[in-house]
Amino acid sequence: MNIELANASVKYGKKYALKDFTFEFESGKIYCILGGNGCGKTTMVRTLVSKYAPSGVISYVAQEMPSNVNLTVLDVVELGRYNSKKFFSGLSSNDKNLVENALSEMEIEDLKGRVVDTLSGGERQRVMIARSIAQDTEWTILDEPSSSLDVRHTEDVMKKIRNLVDNKGKS
Repeated sequence: MNIELANASVKYGKKYALKDFTFEFESGKIYCILGGNGCGKTTMVRTLVSKYAPSGVISYVAQEMPSNVNLTVLDVVELGRYNSKKFFSGLSSNDKNLVENALSEMEIEDLKGRVVDTLSGGERQRVMIARSIAQDTEWTILDEPSSSLDVRHTEDVMKKIRNLVDNKGKS
């Protein structure tokens, strides 16, 4: 499924962050949005997310993770499975498999009992990417996914993203 924005406009005060922005993103591809600070990249991403996330088509990894998260890594990744079910319905065995696979994919199985607030910025970023992988959506939008990662983990994450597109049909 392709996703698109058609004539999207977003204003902050008197200034447009997006004005009549139109673009169609084709499924099965990786897109990289480049531009200077304040040019509207995050606004465009948030506009896409607000349009498609409620239908379960998109998962989203924000630039920054909130602090004061008194949840374990496992808790946060499991929250990704509640995108398509009632919150108190519990996780099925399939949900648990998706969570375990996401933890493994991001190589953070050893962190699953740790409280997120005790993690480094790069570890937190990998947790949030794992949560997104566990959601098992067709599209994943990552806003500056390598901003907190060291060089090795940046390369690993980019390879994992390529693998999700090439081998699992994700976009």
